[in-house]
Amino acid sequence: MRESDPKSYLNQIKYIDSDIRSRQEEISRLRASIDMRVSTIKADVVQESHTGRYDDRYMLLVEMVGTLDEKVKNLVDTKIRVSNQIDMMDDRLSRIILREKYLNLKTFEQIAELLDYDLRHIYKLHGQALVGFKDAMLSHSMTLK
Repeated sequence: MRESDPKSYLNQIKYIDSDIRSRQEEISRLRASIDMRVSTIKADVVQESHTGRYDDRYMLLVEMVGTLDEKVKNLVDTKIRVSNQIDMMDDRLSRIILREKYLNLKTFEQIAELLDYDLRHIYKLHGQALVGFKDAMLSHSMTLK
């Protein structure tokens, strides 16, 4: 963890998740385009074989899916690591706020509603939770040395 900025460290999950969602959409659109093109060719009576070109496109699609699978594995590993780090904190409320914000990707408004707190109070508690997270990580890294 970059000790100076726990918020950036915790936000990595959001960025990995966004990357995965974007790639899923890209793969879905590409798959639909390939399927549409293949069905158009099947509808036409064509003497020339287009099989090689479409096999290449499907192979590219398979490679993209493989890359996506690796990203999903990375997301799972990152979430488990961060979850375990959050669990090192003593304050239960701080753990809940960080877990909801960074692992479950909820907004501050959703967290305030969940905990039945004023939004401004959630902002304050979040700031305190980040400090507590940083302290827990520093304390834990000291015990490992």
